[in-house]
Amino acid sequence: MSIMSQALRASLGALALLSLVAPASGQGLAPGEHALSVDAFLLTRSDGAFSRDANGLVISHAYQFSRDWQVITQFGLTSTAFEVTAGGSTATQDTDAGSFGLGVAYTGLRGATIRAMTLFGQIDEVNVVFNVPTQSAGDVRGLSLAYQQLVPLSDRLVGVANISVAVTEGTVTTPSSLFLDDVFNRTYGASAALAYAATPDLSLFGGVEYATSNQIMTITGDTELTRASLGASWAFSDQLDLRASYGMALGAEETNNRLSLGLTHRF
Repeated sequence: MSIMSQALRASLGALALLSLVAPASGQGLAPGEHALSVDAFLLTRSDGAFSRDANGLVISHAYQFSRDWQVITQFGLTSTAFEVTAGGSTATQDTDAGSFGLGVAYTGLRGATIRAMTLFGQIDEVNVVFNVPTQSAGDVRGLSLAYQQLVPLSDRLVGVANISVAVTEGTVTTPSSLFLDDVFNRTYGASAALAYAATPDLSLFGGVEYATSNQIMTITGDTELTRASLGASWAFSDQLDLRASYGMALGAEETNNRLSLGLTHRF
């Protein structure tokens, strides 16, 4: 498998996960209210001679246009830097991906949200092998469906469960060789978490998420990934809250750490 093929699959996976992000803005809106969320992440991964670091930004807007329905728009940007050293030489690859998502969410079920989104994206990448650069670009299309259930366990403790599926299809072309690589990516996800209200303004949360795909998800070639996360959320007011989390993959690469920071404003 070529480095470019690996990158395309990894980029499609990243865009699929962007489309699975459940915006914090989708909770607790009244008809006519809006919410704007900005979420950023930094991912560091390495295993032996391989490393693939990434960072991304997701901007989501939700508008509750009726008691039970809201419309969601989402913009996402990811950048990935891949490097492998073998035989005294180093091959690198830099990938930039942007996406736009449009969807709807049904909030009429007690404690539950069902969300469907379409995704459109663009991938640009530069590969350098034996000091020879190769540029390529591609398009991505996708669809995701997610279900979230909140379960109050006490006055301060809430359980959160999510299940999701995302399907993406992409084509990358290298102009110099007219090389085409078509990839179909199907990703399933599930997660369970607990959120505890330590004070009226501070909430602590932790959980485990699992994802599996028909394409590789790690630099070691695995098609499954399990990550444990811990985090906190601070409410500055009823309209503004800040959240941060740290996640570590279990049984994946030697290093797989994810830092996330998000802000939501309701108006």
